[in-house]
Parts: sequence; C-alpha cells; structure tokens
Amino acid sequence: MYKNPLVSLVVRTKDRPQLLKKALNSINRQSYRPVEVILVNDGGCDLSEKEMQHLLQGIQLQYIKLETNRGRAAAGNVGLDNSNGQYIGFLDDDDELLSDHLAILIDTTLENRHIIVYSDCEMVEYEYDRKKGLTEKQAYVLYSDDFSYEMLLLANYIPLNCLLF
Repeated sequence: MYKNPLVSLVVRTKDRPQLLKKALNSINRQSYRPVEVILVNDGGCDLSEKEMQHLLQGIQLQYIKLETNRGRAAAGNVGLDNSNGQYIGFLDDDDELLSDHLAILIDTTLENRHIIVYSDCEMVEYEYDRKKGLTEKQAYVLYSDDFSYEMLLLANYIPLNCLLF
C-alpha cells in the first residue's frame, strides 16, 4: 500500500474560455486524487476564478494571470515554479484527458519506479457548421510508440500533455 502522491497539472490558457472549461472538466473527471491545478492565463481575457473553481469541484486551484502574453514556454515555467506536487503534468486549454489518465500513469510510475511515464495520444478532428456547431469528424491514435531514446533525439514524438514526471 502507498499513499497517493499529489499530482500538479499545469494548465496554460489564452483567450479560449470555452475550450478551457472542457479541459478543466476533464481534470475534474479524473478517477485519481489528489490533484492540484495551476492555471496560468498567459495575458488573455479575464476569467472568473470562482467559475473555474466550481468546474473543478474541490480540486485545489492556483490561478495565475500574467499581465502580458509571454508565450507557452514561459507560462509553463510559471506553472512549474508554482507547483507543489510530487508529480507534474501539463494540459493545454484545447486538450482533454480521459478519466483514467492520471490513475494509469501514477500506477505505472509507482509500480515500476519510473520517474517519467507517458501515454498514447488520441487526436480528434472536428468540423464546424454554423447551424450544427462542432461535430466530431474522426478520431485516431496519433502517437502510440514504445520508447526510443534515438527517436526522441531526432523528433519529439511524445506530446507534452501525455507526460507525467
């Protein structure tokens, strides 16, 4: 038996509040706890911290609003600097996690004593119609490769939101 370690999820956003809500809902649906969210608004539109906290339903939220746009890497670094978790992951505002994502990654890292683990990545393409709105066009697994150090040096084939370290 082991105590569940805290996982920090750094969520970067800028001017996409509707997508952000879907991303936060996917965090709330995680079967794993404890989780904290470090939400970094990279100089974007105003967000209601109260509404974001409501979407997370009790998951700890740190909301950091950068006054000016500093870019994804800088926003990610701000999130890292403010995280408290033993493990850290990333989720951008236009991505979502499957409900067992964190549980599977944490179990894998604890059982195998890995310091970094990653998952497959499913790509979902949508089509927009003014009358129908967004409809799913197709979904497929885009990244599902076994680890290769050589391949990692040539091309980063592991999306950031699939990593937990």
